[in-house]
Amino acid sequence: MDRKRIIRPTILFLIFILGLLAFLNKEIELNLRVWRSDPDEVVQMYFEGVNIKNLDLVKATLYEHGKNTIYTFDAVEYYKIISIEKDEKESQLQKNWIKYNEKGRFKKDPYDIAIYKVKYFLKLNPKADYNNGVNGVFIGQEGYGVKTICLVKLNKFSSWKIYDIG
Repeated sequence: MDRKRIIRPTILFLIFILGLLAFLNKEIELNLRVWRSDPDEVVQMYFEGVNIKNLDLVKATLYEHGKNTIYTFDAVEYYKIISIEKDEKESQLQKNWIKYNEKGRFKKDPYDIAIYKVKYFLKLNPKADYNNGVNGVFIGQEGYGVKTICLVKLNKFSSWKIYDIG
C-alpha cells in the first residue's frame, strides 16, 4: 500500500517535469537561434515568424518592450523579402539619438545599434477582418514597400534584438 502511495505521485511529478522541459526547450531553442544570429538574420527570422504565424519566433526577435505588443497575423498572407541592407549612416545617427533621448529604456548605453532597410512585397489576406484595430494598420499597405528596422545589442555577449520597426 505504501509503495503505491509513493509511486503514483512520483510518476505524476516526472510527467510534469518532462512536460515543463519540453515547453522550456522550445523557448530555449528559439532564443539560442536568435542569439547565434547576425542582425540581418534576426530581421529574416522576424519576417519568417510572421509568414508562418509563429508568435514565439516573432517575440524571440524583439527587444523587451516590443514583446508586450498585441500581435495578429490574420491580415498578412506573406511578406516576400527583396533585400535587407544595413544603413551605416542611419545606424550612427540612431546610436546618438538613443544615447541622448532614450536613456530611460536602457540601464546603460547599448553596446551596438544597427539600422536595416528592408525592401519587401506584402500580400494581404483578402479574408481578414480589417475593422479590427490591429489588422486595420495594414489597410493600403499591400504591395512593395520599405521598412526601417532598428536592432540593439546590449552588450558584447547578448543577442541582437529588434528595438523598433518603422
